Amino acid sequence: MKVQIAIDPGASGAIAVRDTEGRVFVDDMPETLRDVWEHIASLIPKQEMVSGRLIYEGRAHDPLCVIEDAGYHVAGNNATASCKFARHCGSLEMALTGLCIPWESVRPQKWMKHFGTLPKEKVDRKRRIKELMQRRYPNIKVTLANADALAILTWAIERETK
Repeated sequence: MKVQIAIDPGASGAIAVRDTEGRVFVDDMPETLRDVWEHIASLIPKQEMVSGRLIYEGRAHDPLCVIEDAGYHVAGNNATASCKFARHCGSLEMALTGLCIPWESVRPQKWMKHFGTLPKEKVDRKRRIKELMQRRYPNIKVTLANADALAILTWAIERETK
């Protein structure tokens, strides 16, 4: 089974993973760039460098990652915060690229559609996603901070099995 990683890229986001055994877990977003790199590197199967490229434990275990494409500046929002968020997203993408982890981005509307009609109001929508993930993963402490990462991972897993 392939390692699947899903990232909700906000500073208060999270990284959700399904490992090679099919176990699902989620961690809060690491605080520093070094922490992000080390955390993502720790999620993937043993690797080695061959001719300047990272090779994982056989092609069957190549990791896959989906990162939420949520960051666009909206007029009226704080430009400094938008810039900081965009830099953080770029850092996550570079960590994945540097670790030779194939990744794709997904707009929130696309993965959310998988879970049916959700409330339009952001606070209500976040609570509903948290509730859905608590039902799906009763062994995980689901929070408002990590629920989206788990939902993105669930969308990616179920999309793959269709």
